[in-house]
Amino acid sequence: MVIVDDPKVPGIPFVGIDAGAAARACAQHLRDLGHQSFGIVTFKLGADGHCGFIDRKRVKNSCYGLNRSRVQGYLAVLDNSGPVSRYNFGSGTAQTKRVAEPQPRAFFNERPRPTAILAASDRLGIGVIEAAPRRQLRVIS
Repeated sequence: MVIVDDPKVPGIPFVGIDAGAAARACAQHLRDLGHQSFGIVTFKLGADGHCGFIDRKRVKNSCYGLNRSRVQGYLAVLDNSGPVSRYNFGSGTAQTKRVAEPQPRAFFNERPRPTAILAASDRLGIGVIEAAPRRQLRVIS
C-alpha cells in the first residue's frame, strides 16, 4: 500500500509534494507581480459542514492535512500583503458549477475585491474562472 497526498501515516509509504512549499511559491509569485488583495479558495477544512469564510483558528485546527498545508503556505506569504480574504467553498467534490451558487457570491463581493485568487486545486481554479465573467470579472492567466 502507498498513500498519495493525504493522510500521512507513520510506517506507510507516501507519495506527494510539499504542499506548503508549493503554496508559498504560488503566493510569492503573485506578490512579486504586485498583487495586494487576495482570495483563497480551498476545500473543506473540517468535517462539520462549514461553508463560508474561514479564520486562522479553523485553518490551524483542520483535520485535513493537505488542505491545511496549502492554506498555511499561502498565508505564510500573504500575512504581510495587506488585505487578505479567505474563503472555503466547503465542497470536497469541488463541482465547478457550485462556485456560482449563493455562498460564493459573498467572496466575489468582498471589498477590496481580490486582484488575485489562489485556488487549492485545479478544479477549484476552473470553478473560479467559470464564475468570474458572471461577476463582471476579467481573468488574466
